[in-house]
Amino acid sequence: MPSALHVKRAPRGVPKAQRDTVVKNPKFVAMEKDHMMELSHLFAQRNESRGEQRDKIQEVINLKVASWNDNVLLGETKFDLHGMTPDAAVDFVLEKIKKKGNYGEFTLITGRGKHSTRGIPRIKMLLVDKFTSRSRCSIIEELGNPGRLVLNLW
Repeated sequence: MPSALHVKRAPRGVPKAQRDTVVKNPKFVAMEKDHMMELSHLFAQRNESRGEQRDKIQEVINLKVASWNDNVLLGETKFDLHGMTPDAAVDFVLEKIKKKGNYGEFTLITGRGKHSTRGIPRIKMLLVDKFTSRSRCSIIEELGNPGRLVLNLW
């Protein structure tokens, strides 16, 4: 095991049996930092742009977040949607659950809305709206983590 591991623990109040411990090696931490810096620069460009140019930059952001999930995180049931537009996040999730046969449990990392307009987590709200009305499905906030949703399809 490498000597420089980064461990992130679940928030207080989450029962021990339900906690995830995430171990990140230094290479992943560096890649994650680069990814976040790249997104930060794109967000700055987007915020200074208008109209079609702004839409193009947001599309680049959506594609980068999707690529990060597909090529780095390699998750089949856990997706980090930070940075996507709400509609792109829903489309991404629908594509992924279709690949899994519209069955199973999925963790959707949406964030709490800290960086959203008026602090409203738009991705989270749209996903809840989309899947609450769907049959053979439940979507709930992960215990102890308001920035994550757990989607179950049966």
